[in-house]
Amino acid sequence: MMETLANLEWWQVLIIVAVLLAIRFGLAKQKGQVAKSVAETAESLAVAMALVFFIIRPFIVQAFFIPSASMHPTLLESDHILVNKFIYRFWEPKHGDIIVFKSPPEANQNEKDFIKRVVATPGDTVRITPGYVLIGTQQYNHKEIRHVLEQLANVRIKGGSVYEDGKVVPNREISMLASPQIGPQPVSVETNDLTGESKVILGPQDSPAMALDLQDVSALLETGHSIKLIGSDIYRDGKKVDKSELAKTIGNPKAKIKVVPGVVYLNGKPLNEPYTAEDPDQPYPFPNTNPDWIVTQKIGKERVQLVKIPKDRLLVMGDNRNDSNDARFWGLLKRDRVLGKAMVIFWPLTRIRIVH
Repeated sequence: MMETLANLEWWQVLIIVAVLLAIRFGLAKQKGQVAKSVAETAESLAVAMALVFFIIRPFIVQAFFIPSASMHPTLLESDHILVNKFIYRFWEPKHGDIIVFKSPPEANQNEKDFIKRVVATPGDTVRITPGYVLIGTQQYNHKEIRHVLEQLANVRIKGGSVYEDGKVVPNREISMLASPQIGPQPVSVETNDLTGESKVILGPQDSPAMALDLQDVSALLETGHSIKLIGSDIYRDGKKVDKSELAKTIGNPKAKIKVVPGVVYLNGKPLNEPYTAEDPDQPYPFPNTNPDWIVTQKIGKERVQLVKIPKDRLLVMGDNRNDSNDARFWGLLKRDRVLGKAMVIFWPLTRIRIVH
């Protein structure tokens, strides 16, 4: 409801305002107290909507809805944010700003607007070295490590709830993890009285969109965890991983483990990014990156390629680095597509905070 109201088209607003004014003037000659009260309310709503949708929203502040997981952990699906559309009329986007912009045609997405973090601005040079874990001679990226660690998790379906490592997984979280495939759905647990087998049902029980057994639930929960490589350590959702247990799980308990974090280099210096869900596991520039943006520099004994940000372009990336459709893939963002800067999460109430 809130999302629908926040994104009404101008002509829809115009119709609503016209209807409210018609009610206002239609009741103006009525003498009853109720009619007078309704007329005043209609007039107030008409003025408020005209101000919000024809002045405030286009030029000052607008509400936006977060549709995907690309900005985890900073912004979550279903967060509603207020965006300052005024600030970039006087200042340029700077490093670290979280911005909303019109979806580039190259992105090939249905979403009208995107939200990402500014990583580099005109004149900057950027390169990314990938993160991975070497166990013996086998190399694992973040997704592969996440899958291995899920085998250590204790996932159960019991008493109408899903448990992972002894904690109840809220139905809302299960629905959110499944929503990229089937959209938001109600979640329930169904147990077969004969076999005792329990399944998680997504959607109405009489016509479920998806039914998950224990293995399916484990695979779904796996996608909600993040793996971050910091120094010589591996963290799963911020908790340090026992590397010896990791080696045992892959069947090679004596294997040596080497951790290589992914690093974003901005103007030759590693970027400190505590706000990301994971360090990047892909190098940048990509083979298909526009050659006009690539420069070659000698770093140490080798020559490496970097992306130099041209005038009126920005490198924007999602905080969920390994699950984000961003400028690394569809090209540097044109400055004139920027709509504004994210300021605050205003809904849900438990998530109210300033956006950093």
